[in-house]
Amino acid sequence: MPVPASATPVEMAERLARELPRVDPERLRRVGGLMNAARYGGSVTPEDAAFTVAEVRSATVALRRSRPLPRRLLWWWDPRAPLWAAQPARLPR
Repeated sequence: MPVPASATPVEMAERLARELPRVDPERLRRVGGLMNAARYGGSVTPEDAAFTVAEVRSATVALRRSRPLPRRLLWWWDPRAPLWAAQPARLPR
């Protein structure tokens, strides 16, 4: 799923809510808000962090399952993902 460079976590949560109708949109909005808080110095508790990790994993699984089978199979052999992860601009700061 292409992501615009200007997309905020809240905008991505809204987009995922449209893309994944079976995922609770309120939980995705909460994840977006927590990601903004973590990024810009807001208050994030360890429970919030654990919630965010679980929701991101769940949304990742749901997003992969929403794609056609050939695309899901090709994902495992797509060489771009490790290359993207190695780019300095994509590493956490």
